[in-house]
Amino acid sequence: MSDHTTPTVPAIVQCTFCLCPNIINADDPEALCKNCGLDLSRLGASSTAPTPPETGGTVFSQGPDDTANGAQAIATLFADETSPDKAASVVDAPPIETTATATAEATAKPTPTRRSPIHPWVITGAFAILIVGAIITTWVLLSAPPSVASADAAPKQATPITLEGWNATPAWTLDAAAEETAESADGATLLVTTPDDASIVDTTTGDLLATQELGGDTSARAYWAGDTALVVDGDTLHLWSAENSTDADESGDTESDQAGWATTKLGDATVSLRGDAVFAVAEVGAKYELVHADATRDAVAVPTEGAVPVAASGDTITWGTNKGVAYVTARDGSDSRDTVLAAPIDAASVSRWISGDTKHVYVVWSDGDTHTVAVHSLESGDAVSSLPLTADREAAATSTRDGAHVAYAGVLIDATTGAITETSHDIDGTVGEQFVTTGPLTLMNPAGEATPLAGDRVTLVAMSPDGDLVVSTGDTIASLTPASTDAGARTP
Repeated sequence: MSDHTTPTVPAIVQCTFCLCPNIINADDPEALCKNCGLDLSRLGASSTAPTPPETGGTVFSQGPDDTANGAQAIATLFADETSPDKAASVVDAPPIETTATATAEATAKPTPTRRSPIHPWVITGAFAILIVGAIITTWVLLSAPPSVASADAAPKQATPITLEGWNATPAWTLDAAAEETAESADGATLLVTTPDDASIVDTTTGDLLATQELGGDTSARAYWAGDTALVVDGDTLHLWSAENSTDADESGDTESDQAGWATTKLGDATVSLRGDAVFAVAEVGAKYELVHADATRDAVAVPTEGAVPVAASGDTITWGTNKGVAYVTARDGSDSRDTVLAAPIDAASVSRWISGDTKHVYVVWSDGDTHTVAVHSLESGDAVSSLPLTADREAAATSTRDGAHVAYAGVLIDATTGAITETSHDIDGTVGEQFVTTGPLTLMNPAGEATPLAGDRVTLVAMSPDGDLVVSTGDTIASLTPASTDAGARTP
């Protein structure tokens, strides 16, 4: 049996306060944490050092680095406990190299190195700094404007639109699933209706000028009557004008996005739009009210029983009867004067009042199956021009936004001269002072000159005062600039 003394086996004890691993001998009277000074004598060993080999030799002890251990303690204090790498750094002790002889182990007793403890207030202060920093960071992120908080996000790029004669990159775009659109008389603004709301859009910049919430029960219809935008939403009538918008902004009693809108209930009345006038019709040929942009109504006197409004411009209204007599009155229906229209065909009678302007009225005369479209002077009643009608006389008339030209059932009417010309194009609408056909998509000026617009499938909805083409792709409204001034698209 060996008579030499068995060396004391050191143990690794982890401090429960600062988590620093300590190498403690069982007979060490001062089992204190090397880092914070906590009494470790009552703590169990977390692991045991390996048994020294039987071979003799000199004891080599590699003492801990105070600076490194201090840094490790602070890093461990703020470590993410879910991180495998950081968790491992807490439990792994520095390696101990030991080879012992009987005498050396019996007499040598390593003395633990004492170090200045980290006071609790230091650790508490570190926690406080961490919490304050987190609060400040959160406040900055929440209070920053979207453009700052999402600075790394790439700006949305407008999708190119290929249309012959126009630049592919839109000048501006607006996300809108448009159901109906209508452009103002000067082209400066566009009325857009969706299932949820109606909006007024600046055609030069794409800015939203005003928005009106809709009921959503029926598809709203969109029109312009002079300077007034008109939305028919079931039995509700919404009206907007730039003048109302300015008044609302100055008074400060209207939300900015609702500025300029006025609303009235139609009840059992219907709406009739003629030129720049909006009529609420309670009884056709008998009871009419003129609806103003602020939604107020004024009764309009009917010049004769059965007369219906045909056209309106400025201070006058033109009325028509089935007897072929036209009446011109003041805005309220007073100061009536009548003009008997001269039939271009004997025995023919007026079967359709198309429209009119300040000088003329446009009608269809029918004699059996023979139909003739004619333009009559409101002064004399004589036909300025006439043409046999081969298309459906119930077709809708379409006017350029300035009212200078009208397309109807395969003919074009010049409101300035009263001249009628035929066209082989099926007119489906207008933008600016030009007509639009969709089979194929073509712009046509009043003289009949056509400009094909081959490319992507779009709907033409407006033309800005600068000649930019505003189109709808179904879910987006976009403005396209002419590719060249000689492309024929900008000039009527």
